[in-house]
Amino acid sequence: MARRERELAEEILGQAPGRLAAVGLPACLAAVNEGAVTRLVAHEDMIPGFVCGRCGALSTGSDECPDRSTAALAVPDLLEKMEQRTLDDDGHVTVIRDALFSVAAKLRSPVTGAGSRR
Repeated sequence: MARRERELAEEILGQAPGRLAAVGLPACLAAVNEGAVTRLVAHEDMIPGFVCGRCGALSTGSDECPDRSTAALAVPDLLEKMEQRTLDDDGHVTVIRDALFSVAAKLRSPVTGAGSRR
């Protein structure tokens, strides 16, 4: 891992999880869905997932959106969708090769768990 990538990963991991940092796929999905991510740091992996056909929430399961009346659409690379959402919300994305996590994020605000704002 390059020095800057390592420093960025350490900075995120040094934050108190749940406040202004998210580590791991579930926490980062919640943060991306709320538009709270200022910097997304993702591994180069591909993770399949879903996007809600109505509200646009990203998830790992087709039944995870509270709006169950609309079918979830499969997406081949959930990390790519998370990266695009972060960029659309004026955040930044860093892709790293050798990380202790698949995805982590610096947040502009704590995640409330209120769901997608899309």
